[in-house]
Amino acid sequence: VLRNLETRIGQIAKQVTNNNNQGGSFTANTETNPKEYCKSITTRSGKEIGKGIGDNLETERVVVE
Repeated sequence: VLRNLETRIGQIAKQVTNNNNQGGSFTANTETNPKEYCKSITTRSGKEIGKGIGDNLETERVVVE
């Protein structure tokens, strides 16, 4: 029993070391925002905040020559 415990502790230590070497990155697959701005936020309850923000972003830019 003690030998199994030692083996398991060694395995856990190896996993912790491997996780620390990954630079603290999340294990989930994250996707960067391709538009570089936020259009809206959806809460857990399903409420959508800021719907349509940035829709007219191209027309609102002022060009100074």
